[in-house]
Amino acid sequence: MRSMGIEPRSKPACGAGTRVERKPTLGAPCLSRLARRTTRRKFDLYDDRSLTKGLKMTEELAAKFSRVRHAVNQIRGRVDTGGVTVEADGSGRLTALSLTPEALAYGPQVLADLLLRAHQHATEDAAGRANDAMAELYDDPVVSRLAAMTDSELTADRRQVGNAPTISQPQPSQYSPPPPNSQPQLTYAPPATRQYAVPSMPAAEASAEYDAAAATVPQDSAQWAAYRIAQSRAARARAEAEALRNQSDEWDAEDTRNRKYW
Repeated sequence: MRSMGIEPRSKPACGAGTRVERKPTLGAPCLSRLARRTTRRKFDLYDDRSLTKGLKMTEELAAKFSRVRHAVNQIRGRVDTGGVTVEADGSGRLTALSLTPEALAYGPQVLADLLLRAHQHATEDAAGRANDAMAELYDDPVVSRLAAMTDSELTADRRQVGNAPTISQPQPSQYSPPPPNSQPQLTYAPPATRQYAVPSMPAAEASAEYDAAAATVPQDSAQWAAYRIAQSRAARARAEAEALRNQSDEWDAEDTRNRKYW
């Protein structure tokens, strides 16, 4: 067989040559079309242009949300009136508070009212500027759709539950704080800096009263700060009264000793 030029396990061809089995070959264009069809068949979900566009829009919206949220977190409302400076964010959290000696001369109730009003105005200022910072998100169709859905859900909840309960506001005090940009007119006369008479209410009882009042309000509120300031003033008054009492006792003792020699 080999001498005749025929390989084993192969059939002789018609003629002197041998038959060689060959596989069909594909050209480059055919392979390219086949590869595209196979890839499209396996990964058509990820090759969808609309899905890719949606993912890109989602990433851009997430980046915009992050940028706006960072800008909103940095916004602070600041109010300076009557010697009181209050700084708060849009959610009402007190971030800074400073008082001048002029404000410390007010009575506790006057100071508390002044702090509460300044805190409210600072919160409203910060909330308004936060809404302005978020205005660029309102034009986005996704945000508009979510806002419309949220409004519809809240409206349905209101229809089911009814009118929302109103939070009772504290009654305004009879002492009104001075108007801004004007000389404050005190309606409550503070005690003199130096007095030889002991105050009508003992300082210890006043301090206990301020502790009980401060326990009923949040620690980050302006009213809590006012109670603590009043408590420190009561403690200082107690120390001054004690020092004056001791000095008066020393004077009485000295007068008694002097009478012995008269």
